[in-house]
Formats: sequence, structure tokens, C-alpha cells
Amino acid sequence: MVSKLDTLGRVLSFDFDYFDYDYDQDRNYIVNTLSANSEFIKINQAAQNILDQSIDNYSAKVDVTHPIQSIGLSYGGKFSFSKTTNDFQSFNNITGTPVFDENISNEFEYKESVMAAYFNISKEISDKLEIKAGLRLENTITEGFSKTENEVNKNDYLKLFPTFYAVYKANENDNFSFSYGRRINRPGFSDLNPFRFYFNTNSYSEGNPFLQPSFSDNLNFYYTHKQKLTTNIYFSTVADGFGTITAPNGDNNTQVTLRRNYITEYTGGIGQIYADNITPWLYSRNQIYLIGYDSKFKENINAVPTFSLQLYFSTSNTFTIGETTKLQADLFYISPHSYSIYYYSTIYGLNIGLTQSFFSKKLQVSLLAHDIFDSGSINSAISEVNGVKIDFGSNYSRRYLRLSLSYNFGNNNISARNRKFGNDDTRRRTD
Repeated sequence: MVSKLDTLGRVLSFDFDYFDYDYDQDRNYIVNTLSANSEFIKINQAAQNILDQSIDNYSAKVDVTHPIQSIGLSYGGKFSFSKTTNDFQSFNNITGTPVFDENISNEFEYKESVMAAYFNISKEISDKLEIKAGLRLENTITEGFSKTENEVNKNDYLKLFPTFYAVYKANENDNFSFSYGRRINRPGFSDLNPFRFYFNTNSYSEGNPFLQPSFSDNLNFYYTHKQKLTTNIYFSTVADGFGTITAPNGDNNTQVTLRRNYITEYTGGIGQIYADNITPWLYSRNQIYLIGYDSKFKENINAVPTFSLQLYFSTSNTFTIGETTKLQADLFYISPHSYSIYYYSTIYGLNIGLTQSFFSKKLQVSLLAHDIFDSGSINSAISEVNGVKIDFGSNYSRRYLRLSLSYNFGNNNISARNRKFGNDDTRRRTD
């Protein structure tokens, strides 16, 4: 809901959002023990795992735009409440008849309340200089309850998040801008579940209800020439960084995947971006970055942090084939690099899309081939913990073919402002 309060530009908006997420999984698996020559020895584990996850989120926010003479002022508040339930049932199926295993089954409930208040100001100092600044105060209360373990874990913290932005227009061709912002990154809901998920009798993964959010400070500098060529220099630090650690233990011959706030991260880079109409029928946006990663460990995890450089390149090209047909070709490349305790191999991807318009461009038919070579996801992560080298390989395929149709029933001459949902952050944490 948006309401104009007067003719001076004051506007009041109110949003209420409800988000419901349900995820069910029925997983049957068999783990075989093989010899060094890949000969079958025995069945290590056979089980059926049934997961029922439910997430409910209620979010309400109020925003006020309140200009005062030559100063732009806005302020508001937000409240968000989330409740997550996880019911994990495991059945031992090694005999062929499923038998409920209460030792590795789990019921876990997680509640989270976030209350925030903010204000922003903006001011044109001159024809050349404009600044914006803001501050957000946020209080978070969480409670995790493991019914299986009869264990309750609570957190309560209050944090400030400042932002600052300045843009200087030197002349018609050259613009400079600088920004600073502090952000919060909360762990996913599945990472907070404390129970153990077994891959086999010697390997399991467990969440951490004590996992805290990480906080990042981000600096960005941009120089833009003729709105075509942009130089970007940035630096960021992450405190209380969290992630997974796969730790083998030779004493009891186990391998455990843990979630911990174990790292402080430093990232910096310099990049060049060029975007322009190369020809009347080709628009191209290209960027190349040299990025450096450095890490410091908060905990003794018996691994060595690394410094690494990464090369990132991407190109996005739109070909206009007549008035109603467009072809899109996008390519990206990420060089091998180290990050935290992991070494990642080369990642690259190619997408090709075709859009055809009909009926004065009201109807659009699009065909997209995404990640054609199936090479755009992390398929190898190598780490060394406790003196043991671990090579984790997987294929979370990003390749798909999508056909979509869209029709515009409205007036093309009327523009509408898209507004974000109040629970966008919560929805992202379900992944």
C-alpha cells in the first residue's frame, strides 16, 4: 500500500508479506564398501531418509519519504518472524525391510525474530557533488529447539549498519563515485539443524544451532568515462565468516562435515567494464576483474589459510535481428583459485537465448539454453585438514532448456515501479 500524504512529496508505504515454504524429500541409498581394486566387499549402509521441512515467515514494514527543503529524508521500520520445522526420519534398510532408527532421526524447530529501524538522508551539495548516508539498527532474537536431544539454544544481538554514498560529476564525460556499507549475512536454515546426517557409517554432516551471522564491510570506488568505460576498485572484509569444514579423524576412522564461524576474510579487486552499442545491431557488455583473496582462521582447525588471485571475465551480447527478433549470447570464465581452505578448479559457462515478439511486441516467446557445456558450477573443491587431502567432487548441474511466453495486457506507455518483497532475504535462505 502506498499513500501520498501531501503535495510536498511525503509518501507513506506499508507492506505485509507472508511466505510459506514446504520441502519433502524421500531418499533411498546404498553405500558399498570396495577394495583398492574396486571389487565389492560388502554393503556398508542401506537406508531410507524422509525429510519434511516447513518454513513460515511473516514480514511487515513501513517506509516514509519525508523531504525537508533541499534534503531528502526517509525512515521506517520492519518486523520479521520466521518459524522452521524439520522432521527427519531414518529407516535402516540393510535387510530389505525398513526399520525406524531413532538414533539418527531428528525433529528440530527454529524461531527467528528481526526488528529493525532505519533512516536515510540525501543532499545535493552542488551541481557536481551529491551525497547519501543512512543508518539501520537491527535486533535479532533466535531460538533453536531439538526435540530429539531436548536441547534449546538462544541468541539475542543488537547491531548497527551504516551506509554512505557520494558521486562527483567532474564534467559531462567523467563521473566518480564512492560507497561504503555494512551488511549482515545469516546462515541458511538447514545449516542451523544440529542433528547428524549420515552418508555412511564413517561419514556424516551436522549443522550448528550456535552458528552466528557474518558481518561484512564493503568499500567501492567507480570511475566512469562517457557512460561506456568504468573502472571499479573494491575491498571488503568479512568478520565471523561461516562455512563448512570437512575434518577427517584417523583415530576413529571418521569424516565429519561441520559448520563453524571460523574465518575472517579479506577480498579486494580491480576491474574494467565496457558497455556500448558496438554496431546498430549489437550491444555488448564486457568485464574483466583481477581479485585477491586472503583468509585468517579464528579457530585452530589444523589447516593452512591461503592467499590467492583469481581472474574473472564475462561478456554479454545482444544481437538485434530485425525489429522483432533478438539473440542473446553470454559467456563467463573463472580461473582456478583458492578461497578459505578450498582450492577450486576452472569454472565457465555459456548461455544462448532467442526472443521473438508478436502483436506489436505485446507477446514474447523466449527460448533459453542455459549452461550449454554443463561447466558453470563447482565440480571440484580440494582441501587439506588434519594432514589429510580431501577432494570433493559433485555435479550440481545448471544446464537446462527453458521455453517461456509472456503477454503484456497493459498500456506500454505507463511505467510501474517494482517493489521488493519484505521477506526476500528469508526466501534466499531456504536454498
